[in-house]
Amino acid sequence: MRPRKIMRTCVALVLILLSSVAHASSTRTEKPNAFSISFLDTLFFYSVNYDRNLTDWFGIGGGAAYVGTSNNGGALMQLYANFYPVGTETTSMLLSVGGVVSSQEFTNVSFTGDHGYGTLGVGIEYRKNFLFRGKLNMIYSNKDFFAPWPGFSVGFA
Repeated sequence: MRPRKIMRTCVALVLILLSSVAHASSTRTEKPNAFSISFLDTLFFYSVNYDRNLTDWFGIGGGAAYVGTSNNGGALMQLYANFYPVGTETTSMLLSVGGVVSSQEFTNVSFTGDHGYGTLGVGIEYRKNFLFRGKLNMIYSNKDFFAPWPGFSVGFA
């Protein structure tokens, strides 16, 4: 396939997914706040997160972690946006985009760039009273690109 044809196909798929968003009552609108602990995910080993759904298909959030090594350590903070293009009342496909900043550059981690990096993720979310997310992330910076990076979160809504 030629690059233009691939691009048109991707744009068409995204438009189909976005147009099929269900606007029925869901747990995301009834319980818009979520607190979770993530493992692996976009802040490497662990993070504590809070997010709020502004609509049935869109939410924003943030998280924090501290990573220490034998040479250095530092705080990591993230802001992200979650999109839910398709799903049921409790289980949905999750698309996530975000940015991470660190209090210092980690010299022994090659893809962290100048005190930060960007993330893109795709996964699934289950939300009732209990929250579970599983994602595959792509991590990119001005130095490198790394994918896939798995992660999962557990918490409550």
